[in-house]
Amino acid sequence: MEDWFTITEDSGCLYVRGSGLLSESGIREFFAKVPDAAHKAGVLKVLVDVREAEGDITTAQHYDFGSHLADRFRGLRVAIVLSVSLRDPQHFGETVALNRGADLGVFTDIEEAHRFLGVRPAKDCIQAKGEGVPDA
Repeated sequence: MEDWFTITEDSGCLYVRGSGLLSESGIREFFAKVPDAAHKAGVLKVLVDVREAEGDITTAQHYDFGSHLADRFRGLRVAIVLSVSLRDPQHFGETVALNRGADLGVFTDIEEAHRFLGVRPAKDCIQAKGEGVPDA
């Protein structure tokens, strides 16, 4: 399966960009690889930009994603940027994650996500497709 996301590290933040059709296996891959990449890079902030991703997410999936995010991203400050069509209007997954101790913000505006994390936009970074941060 081809990875649907790329990971870049810059100035103490892991930048994850995802696009294409969301799938259960792709989401599992995301939860497996991204926290490990953040820990390997020694960063405490993660910006996930999935504005170009598409798909339908059920209420049960919102619950699962929130629960997994709280467990796998523990100790990391995470900002997720979604398209309006992917954003859950009831904020269910976000609420699940926050109630389980996640340090999380969910946004539709990338600049709000940068402010939440206290980071600048990534530039001139080397990208590693779905495999974490390349060795320096």
